[in-house]
Amino acid sequence: DEQTISVEPSGQVLLNDDPIDAPNDPEMPKLTDTLKRLKQNADAAKTTLLVTIASAPKAPYFRTIDVLNALAAAAIDNVTFTVEEAF
Repeated sequence: DEQTISVEPSGQVLLNDDPIDAPNDPEMPKLTDTLKRLKQNADAAKTTLLVTIASAPKAPYFRTIDVLNALAAAAIDNVTFTVEEAF
């Protein structure tokens, strides 16, 4: 299963193109809870959960760190990075 997390220049985070959590919320509770559920589902199905982080070139670095913290809280370690050209 592959999920994409995008970080926009405004700081808004998108999970599979859907906005999640407020752009100014460093705790990201909705993203963290969703990632934990996805990880549990992948583990139960004996599949690997892969997450790609796509940060806009002008996205604030601290938001990418917030996303990494949410991934760590969910014990997700299959993570790749890409840069969105569309921003």
